[in-house]
Amino acid sequence: MEDPPAISDTEQAAFCVELAKRLNMQRRQDHLCDITLMAKGGKEFKAHRNMLSAASPFLLKLLQSDMRENREGIVRFEEIAGAVMEDVLEFIYTGSVEVTQEEFRGSYRCSELSSHSGLEKTFRAMSRTIAV
Repeated sequence: MEDPPAISDTEQAAFCVELAKRLNMQRRQDHLCDITLMAKGGKEFKAHRNMLSAASPFLLKLLQSDMRENREGIVRFEEIAGAVMEDVLEFIYTGSVEVTQEEFRGSYRCSELSSHSGLEKTFRAMSRTIAV
């Protein structure tokens, strides 16, 4: 029996993009989500531990620990506004985020996000790919 032909880089990239899109759809529908991120004002966002862990070394360590957040399944980011958290999750799941020029110029989202040391690398990646 012959081995199947190797998958091309293009096919592999397309598969990865499609997989991330499906996971993002599941997140938006709260399907199979196993962690809650709580932003300023108690706004809750459901997500998948595997996706967050793969995207952020900070979240990987947190979600592997015996800390309260891991045990309870709720990670509190009380200094980050809900709109910022939504952008972070959108970036983690899709690799891009769209903001208006006004939002970008105001940079309130950027300054809020960068103030959280555990998410600085994610913020830097977001700022390089931000679609204005």
